[in-house]
Amino acid sequence: EHVFTLHIIQGPSVTGISPASQEVCQNDNSHQITVSTIGGHDLQYTWYNGNDVQVGTGNPWTVPTATAGNFEYYCVVSDNGGCEPSRSDRVSVRVWEKPSVSASTFANSCTEYGLVLTATPTAGDGTISSYSWSASSPNAGTPCVASTSPTCTVTPTIAGTYSYKVTVTDSHSCTATAQTGSVAVYNRLDVDFSPDATDDIYYDD
Repeated sequence: EHVFTLHIIQGPSVTGISPASQEVCQNDNSHQITVSTIGGHDLQYTWYNGNDVQVGTGNPWTVPTATAGNFEYYCVVSDNGGCEPSRSDRVSVRVWEKPSVSASTFANSCTEYGLVLTATPTAGDGTISSYSWSASSPNAGTPCVASTSPTCTVTPTIAGTYSYKVTVTDSHSCTATAQTGSVAVYNRLDVDFSPDATDDIYYDD
């Protein structure tokens, strides 16, 4: 009499995928998709796009964001036991084209005089909603924060060489950053034109 032991192995089964949809900014590689499973062992996760082309492996999986547009993805989970693979639902991802920006200012200025900073943005899929400036030094003047204007006037308090950085944000919360070149700020020259108390003053009637 022969006794056989039969091991029944539960194959992998996808129980969920998250998030079901998401909106991300171009070149923002911080977004991931995760599948939940039961059963199986030594699982392999293979990701495909909406055209059934393999685009990645692993779980969680980082969403590709180099190209703007609308995309779909799904995951096939398999194991090394030869069980039937399990396929997830599809998820949708909208990658917004991010804006770009350049920043400029005058070549030089003097202390206590306003220095005009200018941002020149190019919108992506959204519209520019705010401009926030920062300075390389507290002495470079108080920059504009969360402004709706592309220009900002700062007043340096101490002579030196400074630079300024602007971050623009659009209606999809996508951002772009640029920095001005270095600008030299000189001490203001004060000239006293008042006459000396001992000088004689002549004038004609």
